[in-house]
Amino acid sequence: MHKFFDNGERFLITSDYTLCGNLTLKGCQIALEPDVKIIIPNGKTFTIDQDGTVNSHLFACDEMWKGIIVETGGNLIIDGNKHSKNWNFN
Repeated sequence: MHKFFDNGERFLITSDYTLCGNLTLKGCQIALEPDVKIIIPNGKTFTIDQDGTVNSHLFACDEMWKGIIVETGGNLIIDGNKHSKNWNFN
C-alpha cells in the first residue's frame, strides 16, 4: 500500500510513527511533538519532496523531536536523494 499526500496538507504527529506502507509527502507541513520519532522499517519507503515550488517542512511543535529512524532495508528519500542513515535530533 502506498499513501500519497500533497498540496500543503498539514499533519500533527503526537507519538512515535512507524510506517506500515510506503508514504510520499509533497509540499506538506508536518509538526512533531517532543521526543517523537518516525520509524521506517524494512521494505518501506518514506519520500519527502517538494510540490512545484512548495517544499515539505518537518518541524518541532515546542521541544525537539527525536528524528527519523531508518531500519535496515528501509528507505528515506528527500528531494530525490536516498538516505540510509538515521536522522537523530537528541
